[in-house]
Amino acid sequence: MLLTTSRAVARGEHFGVRGDRTGRRHCARHREVNVRTGFFEPHHYASVIKHLPAELRPVIQFAYITGWRIASEVLPLEWRQIDFDANEIRLAGTTKNRERRVFPMTVELRKLLKTQHAEHERLQKAGQFEPWVFLRMVANGRGGKLEPKTILSLNKAWKAACMAAGCTGRIRHDLRRTAVRNLVRAGIS
Repeated sequence: MLLTTSRAVARGEHFGVRGDRTGRRHCARHREVNVRTGFFEPHHYASVIKHLPAELRPVIQFAYITGWRIASEVLPLEWRQIDFDANEIRLAGTTKNRERRVFPMTVELRKLLKTQHAEHERLQKAGQFEPWVFLRMVANGRGGKLEPKTILSLNKAWKAACMAAGCTGRIRHDLRRTAVRNLVRAGIS
């Protein structure tokens, strides 16, 4: 609402517009204060994780550790971007600012990805080849065979888990801020 009002003021549509000595129109803009401050403390994070469906927990755990954006960076992550030998995860040009990003694997992150990879290998042995790191098993029709599908969204599950954990109003981006804070506290810049 503030942004819309600020634009209206700038255009002078609803308010008087002043002119200066040169005859130029001038309209003072109000400084917008829209800084988010949400962070997850470890006990809140653990509670939210506990209330999420099992197949979504690794997605949130990954975001909590890395600080990556869930919709554009975590959910589309593919196995070709994971290098267990080099202990790193690569995002090449898929980030919001189109810059390449490399994240070193922590012990916790490696354990999480190894668990996901074991499921990936199990699916491959069953003849199901999926490139994504994070999947959910979905029935093909009522009572049909379970098949792996990429996770497109977790909005409903996220809101329900936050509500059940007593963390209403939390947004997924709070995980990003929390990860940055945790990395800075650990001495990683």
